[in-house]
Amino acid sequence: MSAKEVTGVEIDPRQETADVERSNNYFPARIEPTRLEVYRDRRAGRNQMKEDDLTVTPDSLDTKPAVTVRPTTAPSAAARQGS
Repeated sequence: MSAKEVTGVEIDPRQETADVERSNNYFPARIEPTRLEVYRDRRAGRNQMKEDDLTVTPDSLDTKPAVTVRPTTAPSAAARQGS
């Protein structure tokens, strides 16, 4: 025997047994994400339309390149006078 305190135990770390409920294989207990949570986290914050710089108009389902509106500048005085 040892005077040391057990800080953690993991049963079957290589998943070699047919264990359906793996969440109870740890001491102290661990909170593991579900498969759905892992899937959502992997896709979180990703917007493929924005990444590819595409847009869809309300009257169509086809994607088109997004149009960026640039501010127009007023013509200079020399251009207005026709020089």
